[in-house]
Amino acid sequence: MTSIIETRTVDPTTVVIADNIREPPSLDTDFVDSVRDGVLVPVLAYLDTDGTVTVIDGQRRTLAAREANLATIPVYIMGRDDALTADEADIERISTQFITNEHRTELRRSERARAIEQLSLAGLSATKIRSKKADIDHTLTAVTSRNALDQLDTHPDLTLDQAAILAKWDHDSEAVDRLLDALEEDGEGGFAHTAQWLEDTTAQREAVAEVAAPLDDGIEWTSTDPWGRAPSLTRYVTEAGTPATLDDVPAAHRLAYIVVEEHNACYDTDGNEVGDTHVDATIEWRVRDATQIGLMYEHEWKRLHPDHNPGDDIDLDAEAARAAARAEAEAQDKRATMRRVKALNKKATTAREVRLAHITSWLTRKTLPKDHKTAIAQFIAETMWSRHTMFGTFRQDGDAEKITADMLGIDKKEQVPEILAAATADRAQLIGLAVVLGAYESTIAKDSWRETYSRRGRTAYLDFLDEVTGYTLTDIEKAMTGTLDPDTIDLD
Repeated sequence: MTSIIETRTVDPTTVVIADNIREPPSLDTDFVDSVRDGVLVPVLAYLDTDGTVTVIDGQRRTLAAREANLATIPVYIMGRDDALTADEADIERISTQFITNEHRTELRRSERARAIEQLSLAGLSATKIRSKKADIDHTLTAVTSRNALDQLDTHPDLTLDQAAILAKWDHDSEAVDRLLDALEEDGEGGFAHTAQWLEDTTAQREAVAEVAAPLDDGIEWTSTDPWGRAPSLTRYVTEAGTPATLDDVPAAHRLAYIVVEEHNACYDTDGNEVGDTHVDATIEWRVRDATQIGLMYEHEWKRLHPDHNPGDDIDLDAEAARAAARAEAEAQDKRATMRRVKALNKKATTAREVRLAHITSWLTRKTLPKDHKTAIAQFIAETMWSRHTMFGTFRQDGDAEKITADMLGIDKKEQVPEILAAATADRAQLIGLAVVLGAYESTIAKDSWRETYSRRGRTAYLDFLDEVTGYTLTDIEKAMTGTLDPDTIDLD
């Protein structure tokens, strides 16, 4: 369509309404009433080869005219190049709808996304669409999810790449809720950490879902250790003093604690990871309100029956069963402690991935931020004076030189001196800061949250990232600085 070639009045019931980038219109009574005396603004249309009038802009006015039983509506007939291919004709239609709608009621973000999708699928390049290639890729992912499009309209801070991530988790409503809550509570940083956590724990959550699926209705389950609110079944004895079994616990008092065990891959003599990490899940039965069903701890039973031994009628078998139960309870305590350590270590690993991605992105700038130059200079000087020994850190998970090269986007650490020699003054300052940041990062291990030896240095580093680069610290990173007790961190 290039220009108007004629004006007509046509019966609105005889026209065809073309596909539109807007959502299907809703006709309220006020709008229909507004056209009962006639449509004032002509709709845009073209003549099809068989003479059919096809509306490309003005679908709402056309439908309202039909609802109001108008005999005719004004139509601008646009010129059309019959030599265009179907894709080229679609591009022209979408472009016309996009331009005309932008100058009326602003398009919703979901409608913009749909328009970009249609233009891209029709073969229009990113340059001609006037959008970044990455934005188009994110858009094409986001439009696969009705929910992601709705969130674009209801969450003004949601970016296209975040909408694409929501679309990826469209099958998991809990994951989507977590992401949106993180965005609302902690902004972009919280969303990034949550998205990475979801990615890193996919196998664990799938294992939990597989074990939970066959449980009978009415059986509550959790994958977070219930601690004191529902002690382990192995801790209890019956009124006769014999170890309690699952048959002694009615369904309403059972709690299935689904325990996830991660069996790490092996390492060869050079420290390289070999084999796959295996995840499995099992049920550890817990009991709620045990006293209501006549169960008690063994020491309580002995206090109530000082002249008797639990399970006298069972004799030695009962004693053996109690001993086994105690051993199992102690083993469960040890396993619970180890599971908590592993879970917090995983949180530390996830946080490090997001932290390094943030630093790498921040270091792509051309110059140091003017309002933080003094703070940066003091940070570098203090590090060189007080912690110069860490610049040579080299261990399996903490090679300072390699971490620095990765932060700078350099393939091999041996290339850093050559790149530094050719760098401008501003770039050289950024590289110098990267060397310091890489040195700090090399000293942080996944279990640094539970040791205090290097806490002062870690605190200086993480506080610098927070105050100067805008990085959002997670709870596990706060634990590394000593400002949060790791025992208070939610593992879920």
